[in-house]
Amino acid sequence: GKEDDEQPLADPETTSEAASRKKKSVLPGGNVCGNVFHQTMEALCKNDEKAGEVGFTNAHDPDKEVELLDLIREKMRANAVKSSAGDDGETTEKAFLELVRHALDIELVFGDRRFRLKSIPRKDRCAETKFYAWEKAKGILEGRLPEDRDGALNGEIDLLVRVGKEVFVIDWKTNSLAKYDDPRERRGRSHVEAAMDEIGRAH
Repeated sequence: GKEDDEQPLADPETTSEAASRKKKSVLPGGNVCGNVFHQTMEALCKNDEKAGEVGFTNAHDPDKEVELLDLIREKMRANAVKSSAGDDGETTEKAFLELVRHALDIELVFGDRRFRLKSIPRKDRCAETKFYAWEKAKGILEGRLPEDRDGALNGEIDLLVRVGKEVFVIDWKTNSLAKYDDPRERRGRSHVEAAMDEIGRAH
């Protein structure tokens, strides 16, 4: 809503802690939580708002809430997640709804560039893009993949978005892990941030 748009830039770690504590009783644990979130975001990314489908730019519209909840329930069923209700009456699908909308609404900052995913149109976003990086990378450009990928770095990029003339890579960190949710386990920075720093040093 308008009030959210006028909020100052959120501290991702603080926001994550608050969301985790609130949702702990209704969200599934481990990678199942991440699977439902990833699959929901992938579908939203691929949907075409101009065709009337729920996507990034209209997921906050009140008249799209039922459609978005149906999409979340579909991904929950695909991952054998049953809905439950917390002490405050909030259901699992409503908790996912809030997390999805938060991910689309939070302001992302890359240097001098600031944007929100809910402002990215269909033509400027792409989900679950495969990547390969190995010694003979020239083969990718020629449309060839190596028969033996041992030692190759490969996987999927969660989300690519184009803002102006720049393209940004976004990787979701969504598994529900107990030690991430406990502030006593933190040492001034999130476990995820420290892990990404370690990966950066290794490569």
